[in-house]
Amino acid sequence: MKSIIKSSLIALFMAISLQSFAQISSATIQVAGLTCSMCSFSTEKAIRTLPFVKDVKTDLNTAEYEITFKSDQEINLDLIADKVKGAGFSISKLLAVVDFDNIEVKEDSHISIGKNNFHIMNVSSKILNGRTQILYLDKNFMSPKEFKKLASKSTYPCFESGKKEDCCQNLTGSSSRIFHIKVV
Repeated sequence: MKSIIKSSLIALFMAISLQSFAQISSATIQVAGLTCSMCSFSTEKAIRTLPFVKDVKTDLNTAEYEITFKSDQEINLDLIADKVKGAGFSISKLLAVVDFDNIEVKEDSHISIGKNNFHIMNVSSKILNGRTQILYLDKNFMSPKEFKKLASKSTYPCFESGKKEDCCQNLTGSSSRIFHIKVV
């Protein structure tokens, strides 16, 4: 009995440690459908209202927004997608910079960052250390055409739903939301 409790405590400590060694510091989103500077400005203004956003820089030529996050706030990327959608547009690409400290990833592995859960796709086994770019592969973070193509090849039930499924084991994040990412 003591060994079971001890093993459970060690697993809990390791899970808590994993959460504290990864932090999303910034993201670059590409927005589809922008046609003018007013469209761009309204989208930027909407993103700036989020409490975890520190700064937003816009590049009109590429329709990209570089978003810097506050380090003391929980980041909710779905809220960014909601703000962009509320401004009348959609995200066609989302790249985030995550600061990792010796986190092992491999194909079909899972990690938690804060309250968020991530399902790793299309990656060879490696240790992530330092600033690393990740590409989001979920429905609200890529073009519908690209998502449909990727979904037709995926065997993960959570990919279509975006929620924890049987394939998502041992996650410590409190959210049932699963983000699918690729290390780039």
